[in-house]
Amino acid sequence: MNFDIITLENLDKSESLPKIVSDQFEETYFVKFGEEHVGVGLYLQDSENCVLAIVGNSEDEYKTLGSYGTSDEHSKLMIHGLKIAFEAYLRSFKGDSAIGKMEIDKD
Repeated sequence: MNFDIITLENLDKSESLPKIVSDQFEETYFVKFGEEHVGVGLYLQDSENCVLAIVGNSEDEYKTLGSYGTSDEHSKLMIHGLKIAFEAYLRSFKGDSAIGKMEIDKD
């Protein structure tokens, strides 16, 4: 898929995901472009407009769309959380080979 043609306005909500940061007001969803799941997006409550999304095929081939409105630590947490949600998307829709070998602690 050509991810360069995807814009925030083209994304539709799919399945809802658990909150990625405690005290989060925004909602996280898997997102679709047409009929195809393409990544994850962050939506304001009760909104159909995506404000921040990560779309792509793998950890190495992805694109971030939009921005998160603040420049504080909460913003960094939201982006980090969305990256974790993107890993869930890759595992769920693209398979484990899209994210490489998972590190497991032996402790």
